[in-house]
Formats: sequence, structure tokens, C-alpha cells
Amino acid sequence: QGLPTWYVIRVCEDGWVAPPHQSDVVISMNRDTAREDVMKCAAGGILLYDAPFELSGLRDDVTFFIEPFGVVDENNALARCEAADAGSGELRV
Repeated sequence: QGLPTWYVIRVCEDGWVAPPHQSDVVISMNRDTAREDVMKCAAGGILLYDAPFELSGLRDDVTFFIEPFGVVDENNALARCEAADAGSGELRV
């Protein structure tokens, strides 16, 4: 089983794009790469992760949100994100 493909871009108002070295928002859904995902999150960033991963103690400069990805309902952060206006360019959790 292969790992998922990720696309990460950074866009600024001056028109340049580049992949960032760290991400402000990380959603960790793969147990095999979860600890690496924590390290890729920028200081002051947000990391959503699947409840069984137990990642919240790895860093104290990242805000962790535990999300039961196996359960999708209206109270789930992913469902709230999907319900947000996708064209706005905003992530509302």
C-alpha cells in the first residue's frame, strides 16, 4: 500500500509561489508519517490528527486538535471545513 500524494504550495500577494519548508496547518491522517507531520508543522501552527495517534505531547509550540477521522458527522472538524465556502480561501475550523 502506497502513501497518499500530498500537494503543498505557498502563494503570496506578490505573485510568487513556492513549497514551504513548514506548514501552518497540518492534517495528519497516516499513522506511518504522523510523527514526521508533527515536525513539519510550523511553530505556532495547527495540527489536526486522528485520535489513536496520540501526538499532542510531541511539541509545545503547536496547537493540537484531536479528530476522530473514522467518524464523520456534523460535529467533526473535517465536516465543518467541507461545509465552509471552498472558494473563500479560508480554513475555518
